Amino acid sequence: MKSVQSYLRTIIFYESPFRLLKTLKDLYNIYKNGRNACVCRELTKIHEENIRGNLESLIAYFESRNVKGEIVIIIEAKTKNKEIENEL
Repeated sequence: MKSVQSYLRTIIFYESPFRLLKTLKDLYNIYKNGRNACVCRELTKIHEENIRGNLESLIAYFESRNVKGEIVIIIEAKTKNKEIENEL
């Protein structure tokens, strides 16, 4: 998981609902700089849900919920264009 710390672009994970909270906490520990994220549940289905915010707020949101279904986590890219250009 720590290998994603150096990624400069948007990162997309497919995650189990049973590991969602642990993964969000791991990502929070990696990205202490407060990157924003979106947790998408049941994409393209009738009960689709997209929750956006910083990792800390997403942890708080999902700590009080029993999550089911398919989960996708999207972590925003670093915002400095020069860093992205250097990666290329």
